[in-house]
Amino acid sequence: SVQFISPEETIKGAWCDEAALYVIGGGYDLGLIKALGPEGTNKIQQYVHQGGSYLGICSGAYFASSYIEFDKDGPLEVCGDRQLKFYPGGKIGPLFGPYKYNSDFGSRAVLLSCQIPQPIQLANGCSNGLKPRKLDQFYAYFSGGGAFCPYPKGNFETRKNLDSYHKENGLPSEDQTYSIELVKSDGHLPLESNHKKEEAISCPKSSPIESDVEVLCSYSDIKGAPAAIVKCRVGKGQAVLSSVHVEYDSQCLDNKDVYLKPIIDTLKDFNTEQSIIFRYMLKCLGISINLNYKL
Repeated sequence: SVQFISPEETIKGAWCDEAALYVIGGGYDLGLIKALGPEGTNKIQQYVHQGGSYLGICSGAYFASSYIEFDKDGPLEVCGDRQLKFYPGGKIGPLFGPYKYNSDFGSRAVLLSCQIPQPIQLANGCSNGLKPRKLDQFYAYFSGGGAFCPYPKGNFETRKNLDSYHKENGLPSEDQTYSIELVKSDGHLPLESNHKKEEAISCPKSSPIESDVEVLCSYSDIKGAPAAIVKCRVGKGQAVLSSVHVEYDSQCLDNKDVYLKPIIDTLKDFNTEQSIIFRYMLKCLGISINLNYKL
């Protein structure tokens, strides 16, 4: 049973005793802060700490991080601490830009590497003929998301790398497209515990502030391979936060939108992989879906 819930209903809290999962999807997190206020946000926080589950996608993931930096020094800049703090580090974005609200101008199909132990088991046993699946890399729909940064504010900088994404895909644009990478304030990428510079990674699987965090997927084409999807233990509960929209496969997107056409062409070969990842994310949150049900 899936139900929409208003900010007012969230604040009242009658849902807390019966809800199996609270979900916040795409949008903008300043709107969430304004609508929910400290009281509504506190209800969500208490619900998860006391054993509930939370799924945050895109803005829902920004909202659930300890702090965010969105379009820093740009026209859409939104930076600051956040109340939920399900992810103990920062959420830095947009990882690919420039981003424009109410448009897919800055959207892309991004390549992710799966960090989940293989093969992926979606059910106890192999019911309904569904066997464990191996999943290495897959493409997912990206629109304004960021990277999870396991370092305190001030310990890193963002470096903008210009690219020619729109030109390569024959898309109309007068704006320069780019991606960003996270670098330490000393100019080096954050290193893994083995300190091998050639194998530098900006989101190691464990760090002093990430003891309760598991990286499920990381960005393959961004230097340092920052985390794209994370699972967080929060008190007695858990949260899964995703920077990409794995809930959208190629059939969900508007093929008449010029900026979505190259994305659809890429995603159509990865619909099954996206479904597997999304089902695994729900499984992490204690949600079981009939294996014959098509998401």
